[in-house]
Amino acid sequence: MASPKKQWWLRGSVAVLALLAMVALASSNYVVSAGLLLRLMQPQSSNLLARAVRHEVVERRYSLQTPNGEVPARLFAPANDEKAPAVVLVHGIQHLGIEEPRLINFARAIAESGVAVMTPQLPGIENYEISEGSIQTIGDAVRAFSEQRGGRKVGVIGMSFSGGLALIAAARDSVIPHVAFVVAVGAHHDLSRVAWFYATGAIRRPDGSLLHGPPHEYGPLVIVFGSLGDFFSEKDIPVARETMRLLLYEDVAASRKKAEELSPEGRKLMEDLFAHEQSSLQPALLRNIQRNSLRLAVLSPANQIDGLRVPVLLLHGKGDNIIPYTESLWLEHEIPPGLLKQSLVTPLLSHVDLQEVSIRDHVAVVHFMAVLLQMADET
Repeated sequence: MASPKKQWWLRGSVAVLALLAMVALASSNYVVSAGLLLRLMQPQSSNLLARAVRHEVVERRYSLQTPNGEVPARLFAPANDEKAPAVVLVHGIQHLGIEEPRLINFARAIAESGVAVMTPQLPGIENYEISEGSIQTIGDAVRAFSEQRGGRKVGVIGMSFSGGLALIAAARDSVIPHVAFVVAVGAHHDLSRVAWFYATGAIRRPDGSLLHGPPHEYGPLVIVFGSLGDFFSEKDIPVARETMRLLLYEDVAASRKKAEELSPEGRKLMEDLFAHEQSSLQPALLRNIQRNSLRLAVLSPANQIDGLRVPVLLLHGKGDNIIPYTESLWLEHEIPPGLLKQSLVTPLLSHVDLQEVSIRDHVAVVHFMAVLLQMADET
């Protein structure tokens, strides 16, 4: 939690930012965007700017009816405005899914800005699996939400790995008629390249140079959990699955206790995972990447998004060590000509969490959000 001093710094910087935006740009979207950013930083803020152009929001849980079954969802909508523009907000890999507090805060803040937000549950992503099923669910959710709103197109905002999957979904023929724009936040371009980063601590930029840095401990865990048979013996897999599930849920004590049921080889691997021993895991991770290259390609926007027909915004944290910002540089080259409206790499984000930054960086993010809200208004 931010200290009182930091809270005042955040409030003051965004307030100055809003004043500059109003004077220099004289656009209501910038005022709304500055208020949106402040509410994201300080959800309980009573600051005048945070309250500016703030809509009352109605929230409810419901189930989307799709050709592939029911999808649990949450809706955040401006009260008494059935014609409000709308977006589908897709959560990243997290076991809480649509109940994750940061996602709820983000959805509510957008809705307070006058945009209806629907958050669908992705069963694969919720269970720490990046799968084709999640791409299908994103497409189903977009179509269903569009149909609920009388056939009006809706935007899509994808967080983390779901950002890359949302781009793939939006490029499919069955989804194109229903989607208005795509915003990918901290998204991947090539899963094999991201996995290689987890194994080596280096990732390639489009110009061929390498960005070096320690990967987040979370990355290798997701790779191993998604391919348990490549790392554990068949006999160990049931126990390994539960051990890693507990670890991903951040119940380390219970995970360590469950690991005691593994074979000696399985326990050794789990100890390396507990200790985040990247060097000892590297050979197995690299073998896994090679063995699963075709599956990883299917789950990557690389060479799969030439069918996009809508505007795209890319937002990435400069210090992101789960999906490095270099992935957005690759996406910039992959988006069909004329569709990339803005790509911003900012120190305001780590992965999808907000950080303390300068006034200039706040200005850049508010401009990004103003572009997003303008695109929503045009749907």
